Amino acid sequence: MVKLDMVTEIISFILSNIPLVCLMLALIISAFQIGFQHRSKAVLLAWLLLLPVGVAGLWAFIFHAFFPSITDNMIGWAYSPFEFEVAMANLGMSALGVLGFRSSLGFQKAGVLFTAIFLWGAAVGHIYQMVSHHNFDPGNAGAIFWTDILIPIVLIVALNLKETQDGIKDV
Repeated sequence: MVKLDMVTEIISFILSNIPLVCLMLALIISAFQIGFQHRSKAVLLAWLLLLPVGVAGLWAFIFHAFFPSITDNMIGWAYSPFEFEVAMANLGMSALGVLGFRSSLGFQKAGVLFTAIFLWGAAVGHIYQMVSHHNFDPGNAGAIFWTDILIPIVLIVALNLKETQDGIKDV
């Protein structure tokens, strides 16, 4: 019974923290490809766009659009029709991430820009909820808050690494 409880906890943690899990996977896959396969550091940006932007954006879209009561409970919100608009923004971010995996540098820059604005804006919203409404629910003040801050920073670093290593400066 203890093992089943532990497996349930692990699955619950993963499903509740997809952006963090995707960020860790992107860093691990990139480190492996750079270190052992001698790939360009540009793979870091590609994997960051695909996993913590593309996959995590799709995850957020699905939960905001189709399971708003679960999402609202995790975030500490009351349901609002605005939730569907948040879902659509996440779907747009997801599309930019997935397409950015193998796109031009200019497209990748646009994906990084949109993601940074959206996630940092969400982080400001989380801070407002924490300060004004004392909302420290896991979906507002937990890992999602920190990934909303960290993912854009890592994306910008990866973008600069790609430009520096490849000597590319387009659009």
